[in-house]
Amino acid sequence: MDISNGHSTPLEDKVEFCVFYLRDEALIWWRWLQRQNGGHISWTEFCEEMRLQFGPDELDDPMAALANLKQTGSVQEYHKAFIKVAHLIEVSEKHVINLFLIGLKEDLRAKVKLDKPTTKVSVYRSTSARDAITLMEKKLGRFTPYKEYKATTKTTSNIERSTNSPTPGDKEL
Repeated sequence: MDISNGHSTPLEDKVEFCVFYLRDEALIWWRWLQRQNGGHISWTEFCEEMRLQFGPDELDDPMAALANLKQTGSVQEYHKAFIKVAHLIEVSEKHVINLFLIGLKEDLRAKVKLDKPTTKVSVYRSTSARDAITLMEKKLGRFTPYKEYKATTKTTSNIERSTNSPTPGDKEL
């Protein structure tokens, strides 16, 4: 996790350099960590504490987490949760796209598939655009849920049955 190496930052300044970029939850964590350690934390300690706090759990299965991730809120919330885990796996872009699509709400997923996105960026853009259109249609009262075509099998009709031999329960005339 040595993001400061590209800046030739001296070892004693690396913690301060990285802390400068902390925001929100990470900044609150840092303030707590400082108090716990009496204000001084080495670079090695900082890296280890950062991994423990924000890194993946050694026992977690990021692939299973992605496969089970479902959109329950906005597209942006889902995307944020998705990329938080997706960077931990090494699979093809096509596989990442499929995992992303699987987790979308069914109606939205069907619409995005129509666009046939081929990159991670295009799948997110398509999802955002389709979601925005759906929200606008709902506001205007023009929303029609997408229904997947389901092939049905033909059953023997009464007419066809009458030309065949009688079935039990049919009366002979």
